Amino acid sequence: MGWRESFTQTFGPGLFNGADLSTCLRILRANRFRVEPRFALRLMAALSASLSNSINGRIEKWRFARKYSKVEVPAPLFILGHFRSGTTHLHNLLTQDPRFAYPNLFQVNYPRIFLSTEAMATRMMQVLLPKTRFGLDNVRLQWKTPYEDEFALAGGHGISPYISFAFPAQRDYYDRYLTLHDLTDRERAEWIEHWRTFLQKLTWKYDRPLVLKSPCHTCRIKTILDVFPDAKFVNIHRNPFDVFRSTRHMIGIIDRYWAMQRAPLESWETRALHQYRQMYEVYFAERSLIPAGRLCETSYESLDADPVNQVRRIYESLELPDFAEFAPQLTEYVDGLAGYQKNKLPALSADDRAMVAREWAICFEQWEYATDTEERKADESE
Repeated sequence: MGWRESFTQTFGPGLFNGADLSTCLRILRANRFRVEPRFALRLMAALSASLSNSINGRIEKWRFARKYSKVEVPAPLFILGHFRSGTTHLHNLLTQDPRFAYPNLFQVNYPRIFLSTEAMATRMMQVLLPKTRFGLDNVRLQWKTPYEDEFALAGGHGISPYISFAFPAQRDYYDRYLTLHDLTDRERAEWIEHWRTFLQKLTWKYDRPLVLKSPCHTCRIKTILDVFPDAKFVNIHRNPFDVFRSTRHMIGIIDRYWAMQRAPLESWETRALHQYRQMYEVYFAERSLIPAGRLCETSYESLDADPVNQVRRIYESLELPDFAEFAPQLTEYVDGLAGYQKNKLPALSADDRAMVAREWAICFEQWEYATDTEERKADESE
């Protein structure tokens, strides 16, 4: 671990970079201020950041709200797929096309203030940013890196299942934000309003259609179509055994950076099994709502083997802008990935493979992955 990772773990605000003071206090009150003493520095950093966000957020709203609030957001292209299924790789490929825009790492972490602070703040904070994704994998990290819009809802407003990684004692409450099905009408309207505002700010800044990636959107198709009836979708899936191994690795990493409370690893794995099943049960139930020609499905295995032709197939299937115009930039980017080192993770035990095959049977069946119990090569990456 480098000094940047150590510094971020010890002194960073965790998930709450972008929250204002009222959001921070609301989250703390909801969790009865139960922050473990070992995370006191993280809490202090979050509260300090929230004061700055409150002031700068008011200034940004005063300066820009009349402009971005009138913006009509063109129907985005949504990348769907469970965590560790290759969504990041696909997002990075598609966003090489300059005819599209996307939220970047700074913007999703500071959704209230990025219009007025991004240029200066990224220069000042670049030295503190880890070079790769916090030990999760070897994907390079910069403030301009494409990132999940879910973080704008999580750290910025506290309305995401990601909050449960900080406060696991209340995870049942925050997990309601995964599918949005169990929210009250008021909560759902609030979620949509905060999400729409973030997308309006991005659209006003870039004046281009957005490519959005959030694993949570995989089970929000109905809500997405309510907001964007003309939206298009790409779903990427991956061998569930590899997803489970990689998710287990992910949980151990993000706990170091986000936790305000600790929960046993075993409880996180149980939750991961449940969330994956819930996510795809909803996805398979709702994907029929997507009009013909608006959904393309691919696999991580196909994308990894032949990224250029898989992206070509996505463009043709969804009738996206002319692929030939984009092909040279995409090929140059793919060539630059040569030598990328994938994570090497332990193979699953026979018991773990049997458990995954049983709990996630729906995906093995839908995508025709084998459920044999033989050990497979423990080599993976998103």
